[in-house]
Amino acid sequence: RDHTGSTHAQRAAMSLGGGAYFEERNAKEGVPYDAASLPDMSAVFGPSKAEKEAQAEEEKKKEEPLPKVPPLPMTVDAAYEFLGIAPPDRGSLEKLKMRFRKMSLKWHPDKNQDQIELATETFKQIQSAYAVLSDKHERAWYDDHREAILRGAGGGSAGGGDEDDDGGFDLWAYFSSSAYSGFGDDERGFYAAYSRVFEAVDKAERDSGAKGKPPAPELGRSDAAWSEVRGFYAHWEAFSTGRSMAHVDLYDTREAPNRQVRRAMEKENDKARAAARKKANECVRALAAYVKKRDPRVAENQARIGRERSEAAARAESERRQRQAEHDLARTQERKERAAAWDTEEGAELDRLLEGYSDEEEDKGRRRKGKKGKKGK
Repeated sequence: RDHTGSTHAQRAAMSLGGGAYFEERNAKEGVPYDAASLPDMSAVFGPSKAEKEAQAEEEKKKEEPLPKVPPLPMTVDAAYEFLGIAPPDRGSLEKLKMRFRKMSLKWHPDKNQDQIELATETFKQIQSAYAVLSDKHERAWYDDHREAILRGAGGGSAGGGDEDDDGGFDLWAYFSSSAYSGFGDDERGFYAAYSRVFEAVDKAERDSGAKGKPPAPELGRSDAAWSEVRGFYAHWEAFSTGRSMAHVDLYDTREAPNRQVRRAMEKENDKARAAARKKANECVRALAAYVKKRDPRVAENQARIGRERSEAAARAESERRQRQAEHDLARTQERKERAAAWDTEEGAELDRLLEGYSDEEEDKGRRRKGKKGKKGK
């Protein structure tokens, strides 16, 4: 018994049964059972383990400072700093993956319903930072073009922005996760946002002179067939502009005083146009690669291909083992048959030879013994 007079069994019943214990005790004492009069178990035994863990998590969340979210697009250094990777560890892909998983779990919107807007924005930034840092080519390209991306991020709707004299469009604003909101099929979603961009680029191409050119493949919705998705990226990753790029001409050939000067002007203008076409091609192709890397349909297809390859490899290995087992069984059977043949034919012949050899030795022994006997006489 403890200081209250309760036995260990009674205290166990109180902790496990609660109301049932008091109902039985009151029935024995003739006191009506009143659930409202029961003592608070948490006051008697303290909070449960789950309640303590929840309280500790809440306190920890209050103590931790909110992440300082850098503006998009991030520099490489800003992305490393945002993910909390110290300079000595910035060359380690394993460290990057570990921090990405940890921060993704911590700031997933499903786990932060009390601050859903902050969690959603932070989660998007975490994914953007990881996308930049996980690919060394994209990391280098992102740093090389950061100024152009920042200039383009100032605004502009799909197909808008800083439109040049030749119908071109500023695409730099769309190298950012702020260009879309989620991967749904709504107007602000990933597919609708980038569909408008590529449709605007295609319209500019066809309006610039290629009147009979058919429309480019569409990005489609989230449920588009893989054949459509593959066709879209195959087209835009091999994009080549047909625009004249006359707006980048350095000289007005009408002002040339003679033919030689006009030819020199035309040569310089051609160089400027070629450089502008190359820049436009690289920009559109880079945007297609940027979108493709983030397209959930591409990731799903890659996962499907990986599963199919694994299954094919497993089938091939199973067939190889089956063939090996059949080969081993045939070899074993062949050895048994050879052994049986030896016992029936070659073994019998060997036995006859050994018996004949034994008879000859006995005859020789008798002859040698007989000769010794004659000498003794």
